[in-house]
Amino acid sequence: MVSSGTARQRAAESGGSREHQDLQARAMQVQAEVSMALRALDLVANDVVVEMSMSTLLAS
Repeated sequence: MVSSGTARQRAAESGGSREHQDLQARAMQVQAEVSMALRALDLVANDVVVEMSMSTLLAS
């Protein structure tokens, strides 16, 4: 027969593992969001460089 202490330990471990999975899923979601934000910033920066280059060419 399983002691109540062992049953509690197993319940705590399974709950801890669930929390760990939730944290991993959230970390992956945040990582994906940061990656998209960095790509957007890169596109904006490229547009700014192109606009500045065109302005310089037109001014000369």
